[in-house]
Amino acid sequence: MNDPANNSLKAPHRSIARRLIIYILLFSSVITLISTSYQLFLDYSRDIGAIQNNMRQIELSYLDSIIRSMWVTDEELLTIQADGILRLPDMQYIEIKTNSRQVFFAGTIKKSNIIQKEFDLSFHYKGKDISLGTLTVAANVGAVYQRLMSRVTVILLTQAIKTFLVSMFILFLFYYLIGRHLNILAQYVAEFNLSGLDRQLTLQRKKIDKESIDELDLLVSGINQMRINLLQDITERKQAEEDLIKNEERYRQLYENANEAIFIAQGGKLVLLNPMTSKIFGHSDTDLLEKQFTEFIHPEDKEIVLDRHFRRLKGEEVLDKYLFRIIRSDSRIRWVELNSVLIEWEGKPATLNFLNDTTKRKQAEVALLRNQYYLTKAQEIGNIGTFELDIKKNTLLWTDENYKIFGVPLGTEMNYELFINCVHPDDRDYVNEQWNAGLQRVPYDIEHRIIVGNSIKWVREKADIDFDAAGAPSMAIGFSQDITDRKKAEEKIKSSLLEKETLLHEIHHRVKNNMQVIASLLKLQANSIDDRQVKDVLKESQSRVYAMSAVHETIHGSENLSQINLKTYLAKITTSIFQTYSVNQSRIKLITDVDEALININHASPVSLIINELISNSLKYAFPNERVGKIFVSLKKLDQEFELIIEDDGVGMPNDFDWKNASSLGIRLVRTLAENQLDGSIDMENNDGSKFIIKFNIDT
Repeated sequence: MNDPANNSLKAPHRSIARRLIIYILLFSSVITLISTSYQLFLDYSRDIGAIQNNMRQIELSYLDSIIRSMWVTDEELLTIQADGILRLPDMQYIEIKTNSRQVFFAGTIKKSNIIQKEFDLSFHYKGKDISLGTLTVAANVGAVYQRLMSRVTVILLTQAIKTFLVSMFILFLFYYLIGRHLNILAQYVAEFNLSGLDRQLTLQRKKIDKESIDELDLLVSGINQMRINLLQDITERKQAEEDLIKNEERYRQLYENANEAIFIAQGGKLVLLNPMTSKIFGHSDTDLLEKQFTEFIHPEDKEIVLDRHFRRLKGEEVLDKYLFRIIRSDSRIRWVELNSVLIEWEGKPATLNFLNDTTKRKQAEVALLRNQYYLTKAQEIGNIGTFELDIKKNTLLWTDENYKIFGVPLGTEMNYELFINCVHPDDRDYVNEQWNAGLQRVPYDIEHRIIVGNSIKWVREKADIDFDAAGAPSMAIGFSQDITDRKKAEEKIKSSLLEKETLLHEIHHRVKNNMQVIASLLKLQANSIDDRQVKDVLKESQSRVYAMSAVHETIHGSENLSQINLKTYLAKITTSIFQTYSVNQSRIKLITDVDEALININHASPVSLIINELISNSLKYAFPNERVGKIFVSLKKLDQEFELIIEDDGVGMPNDFDWKNASSLGIRLVRTLAENQLDGSIDMENNDGSKFIIKFNIDT
């Protein structure tokens, strides 16, 4: 920027004011000359017109009297008449000639600056016109010229004085109103520089209101606004330059620290690259810049990459993004994805390229395809297809296996109604009911039949239903499995089980009958023997046989062949024991507290024999001499074990009785059954009667 002091303007040799005065003077002079000339022309025309009027007046007023004076030759009268004519303004002389001879002359002879007019002097006498001569009247126009010159002098002098005064006044007004302000403007502009944009331009004028703004105010306002705009533009430019520097720094950081390779390729070579390019390619910057980039591409992919590169340079439409393989310096092959666009680099076409290592993604895609293949094969092998139902749009998407299961052509557009049409007519209400329940958040897992051509299939369907934020069902994803073979197998198994159950019922029935025959034989034998001891032994055997027979009898009357109801079973055993020993139930009462529980058939026989032995012992030994008492039987299910309690309020065991080492068959049998067959425990309490407590596991 130049020094403002050197740009200061000196006083001009030809100022606007001086030129304005000259132009005003010239213009005023021209106007004065034109107006003066016009005025003189008008005055001249007026004076000439006055002379011509005098000539007409002479013709009208004097000519007849002069003719009569000439006819009568009255020279005195003629002189008077001539004197009257000469008294008219600007009249110079009159002359009367007869036959070219002067007969009368008055006035002063003058040869120049005169206007002459001749009048014919004819007297009408006796019907004839008699020519008396000619009258010449001369008017002096020199006086006219003299008057015009006087007027010119006065006009020019007054116009010059007026022009000078007006010019001086205009010069003063111009300087006061414009000139001095122009000097300030010139000085401001001369000193104007970018470092002084904050200095406002002001003129030495009184403050005026907005309605009195003139052109100078507009000019000052415009210059100040230009200064403000320039200041803003410079500020914005500086800010833009700073932003550009920052953006360049950001882009440089992005370029150098990008996680993808960024490079420019031109003519088959790389001309610019970022650090990640070397890292992905596994070659040095020097190698990448000096060699053809095809040297780093897998041989099988070179042709397509090179073809697309040069076609793109020609401006042809080429796929922007594609995959290919590169070979690193360590001979490892990597999959990369290239995204390329056409640009201009140093005046020539080039490509800006973004490259990512997609090896892991490619491996994942291969694994995904492999898993998808395995899933498809698994669905095909397992006869399982998956589906997705958009509940709001009512669009149903099926996998290929689902189409195969339902016998619908691949690609057929499906919805819920078309699916229902595939369901067996007898199952449609059931399927709709279960689906509507699923829409109310009830688990959807059903089996039903479908119609496929002329055949019927069984399918199992299970779906998870998603609900939106408002709680409305939105999407269902599930699977359909062809279970036709399983259903057929189940029917065969059911048929086989029915046959086996029938056979088992028959076996239990025959075993029960055989045992009852044995019990009846023992009873008959006992009735035919008088020996009390033998008779008791036979009764005990009869009771034991009946206890085992009760197991088969209960199973025979039950639908469950592997478990029996404890309460029903114990009621039969205890009733049979009391009948065997012909007990008066008014003397000895039986109280039972048995849970409604099922017991494994393997446990039923040992439990029945234990109960038989312990109740029989109580009936035989606890109530001698017609003693009145009670027998209490309890069987409870406690967590993972059963607790069997048989208790009486009889005389109890002798104090020295060692029940664990007792030699009697009944006690030894009870202990063996409890500990060995039930894998449980047995305890006895001898307090106001005897009490046996047996515990065994449910799953034993």
